[in-house]
Amino acid sequence: NSGDKPLIIYSVTPTCGCTAAEPPKEPILPGQQGVIKGAFDSNGRTGTNNKTIRVRANTSNGMDHHLNFKVEVEKKVNS
Repeated sequence: NSGDKPLIIYSVTPTCGCTAAEPPKEPILPGQQGVIKGAFDSNGRTGTNNKTIRVRANTSNGMDHHLNFKVEVEKKVNS
């Protein structure tokens, strides 16, 4: 948190059912760091997957933000 007030993350919302996210439980104090935990279920999703998690927080440059990530899932090779 580079601000001068506690950062409060109100919600984290994945844009699809294959992604889950969990916000920090406590406000993030100035100068401190927090973690948004995310998980992606790659079952049946081979190839390139672009996913987004929407974050709503008390930030000065607007409340709504997007965390975007790209995952390459390789096809499982049978032994």
